[in-house]
Amino acid sequence: MTFYLDRDGNSTPFELEQLREMAQNGEFRQDEYVFDRRREEWLFPNQIEELKDLWTIGEQDKTVAMQLPADFVQQLAARQKAATAAPEVHRAPPQREGQASSTPPREPARQAAPLPSKTGQIIQPRFSGQGGDLFVTVLVGYLLSMVTLGIYIPWFVCKLHAYLAASTRIEGTPRGTLQLEFTGQGKDLFVTGLVGVLLSIVTCGIYAPWFLVKLAQFFADHTHAIAPDGTRYSARFEVTGGELFVALLVGGLLCGVTLGIYTPWFLCNLQRLVLSKTTILEDGTAHGSFSFTGEGGELIGTFLLGVLLMIVTFGIYAAWFQVSLLQFFTRHTTLTLGGSSWRGRFSGTGGELLILNLVGYLLTVITLGIYGAWWIVKQLTFQTDHHHFDPQT
Repeated sequence: MTFYLDRDGNSTPFELEQLREMAQNGEFRQDEYVFDRRREEWLFPNQIEELKDLWTIGEQDKTVAMQLPADFVQQLAARQKAATAAPEVHRAPPQREGQASSTPPREPARQAAPLPSKTGQIIQPRFSGQGGDLFVTVLVGYLLSMVTLGIYIPWFVCKLHAYLAASTRIEGTPRGTLQLEFTGQGKDLFVTGLVGVLLSIVTCGIYAPWFLVKLAQFFADHTHAIAPDGTRYSARFEVTGGELFVALLVGGLLCGVTLGIYTPWFLCNLQRLVLSKTTILEDGTAHGSFSFTGEGGELIGTFLLGVLLMIVTFGIYAAWFQVSLLQFFTRHTTLTLGGSSWRGRFSGTGGELLILNLVGYLLTVITLGIYGAWWIVKQLTFQTDHHHFDPQT
């Protein structure tokens, strides 16, 4: 959950853990407010439920609680309620004249910079799945797949995607928080998979790109994001098998001829093809799109350095390399919805990913694979928590 802190004339996004650390270190000022997106209102920091336990008064405490008279809180609530009829621009309430303070007087309260409207908020995915739930889903699916000699796999895949979708939401969109839903059925995926596998075998793999496109279209067509008002969003994947075949064939050949040096261009071209052919639908009508501006020439330095450092460090640098690639592809991706645009940003670090994977790997080995489900959940949480789409002016 992202909050906005009104500081020095700017509304700056902060995560909850950052706010807690600031409160603990006594870094909040008397005249600062935080915009809580869950309640859609500006609050003093000590009014936020998750921060209340950090607000104390004592000689040794750095943090001083700000006491708010009841009448002021009522006036603030009245102003916020009245403001809902106005254009969607949030401003921090002014400092109340004569307000008592347990800290020395500060300069007169300034007027806060407006928080971006709902079409200007940060869009961010969130994953709330639990390792125990994923473990049960995977265990049951694996056992049934073994018993049925693999026939149950399509149903297993659909149940897994349904669980992942139900555990994922997208915050900060123009229509509020969206909840993902997957409606695909195992029997439909079974037919698609059976035909695709058979044709790929008969054609010695030539049909594989068409098969991949069919699978991508199946999951895109059956994945929906539902807004609080019932609006349904989905994606239409329009890449053709021929386009993917050419991209993979040409890219693969050039990577082979150049001993892998062409790989950054190959990856960028593939990403551009996929995103340019993906349309976002709102209740079945085209409403948005993606675009990708990355070029292989920009990525080549990061790519070659990453490969070299992975070799030198015996794979330890892999976490940093992965994050570098995520940052590159994310920051060159733009989301457009209804005329407004958002630019991607990935804020994770290689150190965080290294620790996550190291601990996950060790615990998975110690528990004979059982911890694997919890490891996957932590990876998904890491990915979503650090993916942001910032509004573009």
